[in-house]
Amino acid sequence: MSWLGGEIDEMVAAWGTPNRGFLAAAGKQRGVAGWEVRSYSGSDIRYHCASFAYFNSNGTILKIVVKHSYSCHRRFKNGFETMTRDNII
Repeated sequence: MSWLGGEIDEMVAAWGTPNRGFLAAAGKQRGVAGWEVRSYSGSDIRYHCASFAYFNSNGTILKIVVKHSYSCHRRFKNGFETMTRDNII
């Protein structure tokens, strides 16, 4: 089951405090929560993944954007389905 349509509070409880920032929704303005994961080998980045969840003032997740570089797939060896609610909660 996707996080889309889920609650941002549930996602934060599962993923931990957003380390790329949190902006609460206000009126019609969407909120956003961001998480970033990096792995280093010495001074070299092995992978870098940034995920952002956009939500409305009711806390319902409307959109998820995953930005990645440096072999982000290494973090999620089974694909991005490991980021779904079924595999986390």
